[in-house]
Amino acid sequence: MTLIEMFTLLGIGLGTLVGGIVGGLWFGAWGIAGGIPVGLVGGYVVGNLCGLLGEPILLRIATRSIQREKSEQRRALEEHFGKYWTKTRSGAWARIPRDTLIGSTVSGRIVASHFHGVYVDVGVGFPARLPTNVDGNSNAPLPLGKDITGVVEAYDESRRIILLGVEDDQTE
Repeated sequence: MTLIEMFTLLGIGLGTLVGGIVGGLWFGAWGIAGGIPVGLVGGYVVGNLCGLLGEPILLRIATRSIQREKSEQRRALEEHFGKYWTKTRSGAWARIPRDTLIGSTVSGRIVASHFHGVYVDVGVGFPARLPTNVDGNSNAPLPLGKDITGVVEAYDESRRIILLGVEDDQTE
């Protein structure tokens, strides 16, 4: 399900609920006019219209939040990696899968922290993200400047980030 579909359904659902309540208050839940339950049908129609009109607003709020998060992340990482997301760095990013193979062990220093993980400088010019709950305790943040070792698990092509995991035998 795409983000647009999700917010359309959410908007229609909320609109239908509100429309049903308003229709029920105006006409009664089973107010009949010519054999048609006006309260239910009217509420459903009004709710769908409200939902379809409200969907772009909900979608705009969600996309702004996502864009703001991405922008904050880039600003925090730009100090260490420069503008790693630009087209001028696409050639360097294309070499990353060849230079840092999936399953290989990399070491680096934590340079930034975010709610979903810490960012590590592993010396390849692009950030590597390690989830914060790698030790099973998400309340214990890993300190900036700490040296850490991780295993390359994947590459986030859209954000140009190397995704790391922890070695099975690594202990704190």
